[in-house]
Amino acid sequence: VVLLGATDHRDRIDIAGRRPGRFDRLLHLGCPSPDLLPAALRWQAWPDLADVDLTGLAAHAVGMSGAQIAAWVRSARGLARREQRPLAVEHLETALHELRPPMPDALRWQVAIHEAGHAVVGAATGVAWPKLLALQADGGVTHSKRLMIGQRRSEMEAALAAHGLLPPGAR
Repeated sequence: VVLLGATDHRDRIDIAGRRPGRFDRLLHLGCPSPDLLPAALRWQAWPDLADVDLTGLAAHAVGMSGAQIAAWVRSARGLARREQRPLAVEHLETALHELRPPMPDALRWQVAIHEAGHAVVGAATGVAWPKLLALQADGGVTHSKRLMIGQRRSEMEAALAAHGLLPPGAR
């Protein structure tokens, strides 16, 4: 017997159901990585825009799930239908602007500095190496490769500082 289940809240699965012999394998499917976003966007927009480079547009989708990308393309297709035209890059741009309105410049600067701070502290403490920094309409994202996992106090403080969780002066 093979039983499959899906949830957005893995932590809410009863611990009894996760004991050995029950759900032996838990898979986590995250959002598409930045290098896969153009392919995810192309998949949803198929067969339209087959010969169009979607790399620049897909860069604005960092942090979107596959379902969010599908909703974005559906919205763009709706715009194209209302105009009685085939799907075009302009429709994707307009739909994205509606889903993720641009951040005001002053806030954008603050968020950029904040995300850069995560990257600098992670690299300076040797806890993490920055892989991706991105600004979105609702904030920023920092993805890093974790370089050390330790239990010493200094290592835990460095990890907390890199993630912005250590209050100033707590060291």
